[in-house]
Amino acid sequence: MGHHGNHFRFSAIRILLYLPQHPMPEDSSDLLCPRCQLSLTRVGTSNGVFWACNRCGGRAIGLELLRRTFTPDSINPLWLHVFRSEGSKSSPCPSCRNPMIEVALTDDTLVKVDVCRLCHFVWFDMCESDALRPRSLPEKQAPLPQKAREAIALRKIEQMAKPGGTLEQKTPAPGFSWKQILEVLDTNVRLPN
Repeated sequence: MGHHGNHFRFSAIRILLYLPQHPMPEDSSDLLCPRCQLSLTRVGTSNGVFWACNRCGGRAIGLELLRRTFTPDSINPLWLHVFRSEGSKSSPCPSCRNPMIEVALTDDTLVKVDVCRLCHFVWFDMCESDALRPRSLPEKQAPLPQKAREAIALRKIEQMAKPGGTLEQKTPAPGFSWKQILEVLDTNVRLPN
């Protein structure tokens, strides 16, 4: 199979990921835990929404949230197993109630999860999602110190005061100069003469 087999495998995954899916439900009372048969609770995160069972701790997580939250190398094997139908029928989907397929989460773990091919929901029993590697968070840049922000602001004011400066409106308001603006702002800045 070689090279052509790999091409087919990855093309097939792309097809699976772009298949139409059921819209995500707005009302979590429509979603039932496949283990407890109780209504799931909608949980919002900075990456998106998932639905949780308050009794067993299971979670229904959609494909898009998985993509935003976990690294591709930790979720792609899951979808390969689904596409190849390497699992067995299991519990009903929390959304559409069709049987999900139970597949291995990764090639090197014994953890099995339930996946709905129609809704693209993955059901994780308590702690099963711990086997996935989260995406690293982008580093937040520290804000500039106050002195640096003041120096930048002064430089911009100096540029605006020069002929042909960077003001979008080249003419100042009548009777108002940039030195008066600094006085109004009550800055402790020495102005050049």
